[in-house]
Amino acid sequence: MNEERTCLHCKDKIKGRSDKKFCGDGCRNAYNNRLNEKQNGSIRKVNSILKSNRRILEKMMQDKGSHLRITRQALINRGFRLNFHTHQLKSPKGNKYFFSYEFGIRILGDEVIIVKSTKGEGRSGK
Repeated sequence: MNEERTCLHCKDKIKGRSDKKFCGDGCRNAYNNRLNEKQNGSIRKVNSILKSNRRILEKMMQDKGSHLRITRQALINRGFRLNFHTHQLKSPKGNKYFFSYEFGIRILGDEVIIVKSTKGEGRSGK
């Protein structure tokens, strides 16, 4: 009554425990990655945009001190996506900042102020 079992991913014969579904970790990972690919695709896309926004701000802030003022269009021209951010905060003065991880922007019409958080929670204090 030994029923021959095959791997759910590669269809090779499985040896070992009777409840085993995969021939190894590689097949188990590949099978689950394929199942989750559609579901996680949109999450990966948003994470990619957030990381790109962060890289753009980091590069612009390099050696600029605590803040930088530029035009909104200059930021967009570098590929920054204004509608994507990790969180937003209001400063004690009531100014709203949109953060991409530790880098934040404050939109002032056609201009943008870029700041880097000096605290762990991303608060700019401006």
